[in-house]
Order: sequence, then structure tokens, then C-alpha cells
Amino acid sequence: METKKIRSHRKWLLFYVLFSTVYFIWRIFFTIPIGYGWFSISCGLILLIVELLGMSEFFIHFLNVTKLIVPVKPEVVDKELYPHVDVYIATYNEPEELLYKTIIGCKNIAYPDLSKVHIYILDDGHRPSVKQLAKHLGVHYISRVDNEHAKAGNLNHALSLTTSPYVVTLDADMIPMKHFLLESIPFFIENEQKRQLERERGIEEKNLSQKLGFIQLPQVFYNLDIFQYYLFSEDRILNEQDYFYRDIQLGKNESNSVIYGGSNTILSREALNEIGGFVTGIITEDIATGMLIQSKGYLSYAVDSIQASGLSPHDLEGILKQRNR
Repeated sequence: METKKIRSHRKWLLFYVLFSTVYFIWRIFFTIPIGYGWFSISCGLILLIVELLGMSEFFIHFLNVTKLIVPVKPEVVDKELYPHVDVYIATYNEPEELLYKTIIGCKNIAYPDLSKVHIYILDDGHRPSVKQLAKHLGVHYISRVDNEHAKAGNLNHALSLTTSPYVVTLDADMIPMKHFLLESIPFFIENEQKRQLERERGIEEKNLSQKLGFIQLPQVFYNLDIFQYYLFSEDRILNEQDYFYRDIQLGKNESNSVIYGGSNTILSREALNEIGGFVTGIITEDIATGMLIQSKGYLSYAVDSIQASGLSPHDLEGILKQRNR
């Protein structure tokens, strides 16, 4: 995979380490209240430990974002190589007009052979009106008798009923753009071609390059977030999610620790099958699923190409629900 480095500030990291070292030497030898009794010493040490933990966390974060690497999309000449893809739109109680926009976006996705793109509405709300909407728009409708394991269970149920080698997960409000698949699927094709060439050169299966497990595209939003809205600062500050997807995620490419964000993601069915499907029993099933895929030796990429846009929480209740999750 070809990559481009868009930022490297390791010299500032070195400065931070040197400054922190001098600071903690000063704190240990000149600020611990040794002559004021055990209670004062205990409080001083507790404060010192808290500071050390906080600065260690910042060091790890800074280490991650000082070098941002962006995978460069490979060119695929042979259009026959593009595989079948299942597109999952998970929904529970979202308004039909919202689903309508997302479905229309999916139906307008460009692909060399559109018969290989299979769109599914995964309705955990069991709504006849949504089933009718799917029928009207010519996409597949999947529901189930219960809501066991919430979204993860919904996705796993769809996995058991579909067969494409790659799966796209979209939230109900995330409207994909025309080139969503053309900006992501080529990475999987290149990865498999590379492994095939290695096989032809006689390399043993266990020594082949790592398989690609999933690709995470940025999550951006077409409405103002709660901070932009209430501070009247649309033109002065970015959406609060931008930093995570444009900086933190790209920094995680180097360590293969990209976070699966639950939407705007393309996953390998083989990788999902190897970990037993989407992780259940945890509210952040997306993060856990991505970590398990990586633990099995699969690669994960975060790319900077914006190919879908959704709705950001617009009130305090919505933002607190998102943060609690």
C-alpha cells in the first residue's frame, strides 16, 4: 500500500519529554512536603501520581498524532475484479424521511457492476411502513423476531442471511456519496492481489502479507453540532468530530490501531467470520469488533476521503447519550 505522510512533529514530542522530565525531577525533590507529617506526604504523592498519569496519557496521545499517514487509493484497471458488496443500513426508530435519503444515496453509488451492490434495510423496529419503503425503492428488507443484542445482533442477523465478501455498515442518517465504494474497495482488491502474487512466488500462506480487515472513512455531518449551534460559531470552529477522524484516526494507521466507528466502514466478511461476527454484550460493539479483527492479525486503514455525511446530535440529551456510549 502506498501512503503519504501529511504531518510529522516528532521534534515537539522530544521537547515535551525533556520538559516533563525536568518538571518531575523538580516535583519529586523540591515540592513533596516531607517535613509536614505522613498525611501531607500522602496527599503530595497522590497529586504527583495523578499528574504523572495525566502527562503519560497526553504523551501517548501526542505520540499518536505527531505522524499522520494517509493510505493512497490504488488504481484498479480490471473492473471485473470489483467484488460483491452488501450495504447494511441499521435502523430502529429513525424517521422514514431520514431513511429515504440514505437509501437514495446508496442507490446512487457508482460501481463498475451495480448488480454486485446489495442494499439492505436492517429494521429492528419491525415497521410495516419501512418494509413498504424498502419495497418501493427496490432494496432488501430484513427484520427479526426480537431485538436481542441491539445493533450488534441486528448486524449479525443480516450476516447470516447474506453472502457478499465485503460488508458496508451505515447508520440510518449517514448518506453515502457517489464514490463511496470506488474510494474504498480498491484497497481490498490491491491487498488480495498482493497476497496472490506472493503465493505465486512460492511464499507459504502463513508468511503472506497481512489481510485487510476493515477500512474506516471519516464521519462528517451536514448540520451544526451543539457547540457550533449554541456558540454561533459555524465559521470559526470545526465540527467536534473532525479532530477524531482527520487527525487521531490517521495517526493510528502507523500502529494498526484504527478504531471502527460503526458507520462509514467497509469490513471483510472473512474477518468478521473469524471473530464470530459483530461483538455482542457490550454497548460499544463497533470498537470491540475492530479490536478483535486487529487482534487476529488483520490490517485496518483510516482514509481521509469524505464519502458520507450524516446528522450530528443537536441537543444536550443527544450529546450526553453519545458520550455515555
